[in-house]
Amino acid sequence: MKKNLRVVIVAALLLAAVLPLHGQLPKDPEERKKVLAQIFETNARQLTLFDRAGKAVGQIGTRALYNQVVLSPDRTRVAAIKPDLEKETNDLWILDVATGDAAQITSSQAREGVQTPVWSPDGSQVAYVALRAGSFNIYRKASNGTGVEELLYKGSAPMTLTDWSMDGRFLGYFSTDLSGGALFALPVQRKRRAETDRDRPQQVPDADRAVLSR
Repeated sequence: MKKNLRVVIVAALLLAAVLPLHGQLPKDPEERKKVLAQIFETNARQLTLFDRAGKAVGQIGTRALYNQVVLSPDRTRVAAIKPDLEKETNDLWILDVATGDAAQITSSQAREGVQTPVWSPDGSQVAYVALRAGSFNIYRKASNGTGVEELLYKGSAPMTLTDWSMDGRFLGYFSTDLSGGALFALPVQRKRRAETDRDRPQQVPDADRAVLSR
């Protein structure tokens, strides 16, 4: 891919947004199949690359449900959240820009999921927020899918990852609860991670997004 290309990714909605009202699928197998097919047909998208002039220069993978697509630092791969309508999950996938080959990185249980992926500066890892057993946590995992996901921070409120610092030392994230919202900088090199909200990283109140400086 030419370095002067600006990449624009066309994405779909999260699973929560494409399920029927009340977030429940029909129990009857035939009716469920029809509803899932309708949801897919309405919301499926083709990932497409555009240059700075708005001209389509390529497509990635096949038509599917995609959300929160993020290009890798070397622009050879994309991280994307893909809903599985039948399993009622959202999981992280990595797609090769040149070939369209896709690899599933996480495996969530029903009514669980992953969101807001960010790449490490060297592209070897991906961090993300995952809902696991009713808890919103921050994890990281090798971007080639090997190994297990590493818990970096265990929280109690919804979180949104916003950035991974260029030196690899911090993750930026935004969190909200009944007391309001704030930005946090989470050190990722410590051997012992914060495990409760009592040990929250340094925070900046009354903000909703930030990008860490180089």
